Amino acid sequence: MRRTKATDGPDGLLLIDKPAGWTSHDVVAKVRRLLGQRRAGHTGTLDPFATGLLVVCLGQATRLAEYLTAHDKEYIGEAVLGVETETDDSDGKVTWVRPVPELAEAAIQAAAARLTGTILQTPPAFSALKVDGKRAYALAREGRAPELAPRPVEVRVFEVRLVGTDRVRLRVVCGPGTYIRSLARDLGRQLGCGAHLASLRRVRSGELHVREAVTMAELEALTVAGRAEEVILAADEGLLRWDAAILGAAGARDFAHGNLHRAAPSRAGGPLRVYAADGRFLGIGEARPGAGVQPLKVLAGVSAEKKS
Repeated sequence: MRRTKATDGPDGLLLIDKPAGWTSHDVVAKVRRLLGQRRAGHTGTLDPFATGLLVVCLGQATRLAEYLTAHDKEYIGEAVLGVETETDDSDGKVTWVRPVPELAEAAIQAAAARLTGTILQTPPAFSALKVDGKRAYALAREGRAPELAPRPVEVRVFEVRLVGTDRVRLRVVCGPGTYIRSLARDLGRQLGCGAHLASLRRVRSGELHVREAVTMAELEALTVAGRAEEVILAADEGLLRWDAAILGAAGARDFAHGNLHRAAPSRAGGPLRVYAADGRFLGIGEARPGAGVQPLKVLAGVSAEKKS
């Protein structure tokens, strides 16, 4: 982490345990004010009723957001069977009520299996997707139900367990763009009674886990005490599963100027974390077979050294 000017604020990643009732934008706006860093953004929206891990990129690390957004994410939550809502969660008006049949465990597992893998999913009407230049939720609030086309998403794990006559506990590991609200709704429809998402908590994004996150109250207390930097991770912390390339002085200069560094990378293809020999994290590159390391995203002087 570094400071370039007194007014810049820190660079790196901040893991927030988002409280219910806050939008993801609310969290980012508060972080900007507390840390004095105008450049801040998150790597994947959580709905206001949801809690859990919100990864906030600060300063130079905002340039890595596209890579962090692409990570798999893990959620836990509960769905209520027999009731659908306009938002597919507990914040919306009830639109459909059906009796819940007596459900065998095998039927629930079979329904979840049909919603696992690469599936076509229709996003919620109340979502941030754009339709003819307007947000879908804005159209829905005006009473104009938007036509959202089904799109492919990847549901890697979908575990379900009946915990009452009308409640199902969920655990989901999924790729980007997956709506857990839609997954709960579609599970209910598979079971013939409908459903909506009653609670949701994001516990993991890539290698980053909510157990490493701080609450907004904790962040505010640390800021007042002048200790906020203690909970800001280095910019590369969310990418540690990737291979890494370490460049000498000439290679680091080439990379910093956006030029291909001609060398024989150990592995071809895919993104790489790129470091200078002194430990500075230079950015993201790609190994080009027979050519070298091609810069994809160059950061300006962000240190890769971890805090003790």
